[in-house]
Amino acid sequence: MARALKGAAAGVLLGLLLLPGVARSAEVVWHGYAQHRFYAPQGGAVRFRVDRVSLSATAQIDPNTTAYAEWYVHNYVPAVSAAEPYRTYLESAYADFKMPVGTVRVGKGRRMAFAITPSYPNRKFSNYGIFSEAFTQDRAQGIQYFVNAPEKGYEAGVALLTGMRIGNRGIGDVTLDGTNTVRSLADRDIPHDINESLQIDAKVGLLNKAGARLGVTGSFGHLDRSDLDFLNGTDTIGGVPVSRFAGPHTSRTHNRYGAYLTYPWKNYIAQAIYIEGKTSDIKQSGFELLAGYSPKGMKPKAYVRYAGVDIDLPVTPSQYTWDKRQIALSVVKPLKPTVWIQAEYERNLESQPAGAASVKNDLAYVELFTGF
Repeated sequence: MARALKGAAAGVLLGLLLLPGVARSAEVVWHGYAQHRFYAPQGGAVRFRVDRVSLSATAQIDPNTTAYAEWYVHNYVPAVSAAEPYRTYLESAYADFKMPVGTVRVGKGRRMAFAITPSYPNRKFSNYGIFSEAFTQDRAQGIQYFVNAPEKGYEAGVALLTGMRIGNRGIGDVTLDGTNTVRSLADRDIPHDINESLQIDAKVGLLNKAGARLGVTGSFGHLDRSDLDFLNGTDTIGGVPVSRFAGPHTSRTHNRYGAYLTYPWKNYIAQAIYIEGKTSDIKQSGFELLAGYSPKGMKPKAYVRYAGVDIDLPVTPSQYTWDKRQIALSVVKPLKPTVWIQAEYERNLESQPAGAASVKNDLAYVELFTGF
């Protein structure tokens, strides 16, 4: 039923964008971009890859109502496999309604009421990094209300959403076969496996006209049976079944809370965020520190990011129990207003069991971003 409702909602929005009657009253504007990457992974062969193509449509139905839909195409994902729903991924499908104060968003999109939303202007890097992959990267579905009012000195948001699914992100992932990746616990939007619970997101913070912000945030929900099955499951390592999280785990708690800071100064930017949480009875925490030189216009830009994700479990052969650190560097050279070259390097460090061989999952790549 949940899958059917999700498909119906997406179909209704697409129909609104394409119906001739709507098109006559609201012009549909199309946008897109493509990411072309040359990868040099530590544990694999160098390669060129079209990493993503995005196509989006915006319809301004009236001055206070906007419809938006965006699709990602990941052409390197197998067309028939468990990962097929990510090959053509519905990134967003929502309607925005401007209120006297703030905006109400109904549908699927980025989480606007939790922490720092990791869009391009906020994260600076092309890759999200291990902190966002664990806590903020994936999209959410539901009703969000958010206010961004620098002229009044504050920002705030609250949302009622379908719960995020508990799953895995592969640190250092390029090949999709898991050969040179490290598994990490993450909050996920899984298109073909909708969570059966709801969650509440919220944030409130100080915000000035220069873009400086200081705030607190939280997300509170419940795990469902599928989440608990994942936590209590096993992976085969060296031919031997190994418990993922040293279970059993029966609590349905799924809470996140923390604080964030952004401070721009002239051509420089500093950003910090810290999140603590509980997944069942497992304590988890993460942080991210970012600093950079970020002038406007066509000048080169450079950033450094240090992040960590910790889990309060004894270290075992299961990669989920390893604490992780990541140091990342990025240099951006704009070529045109919507075209740039971005070079990034990620150094990944994990707290492995004594005597275990290190995983070669560092990553370097050069990306040509083309917007149209």
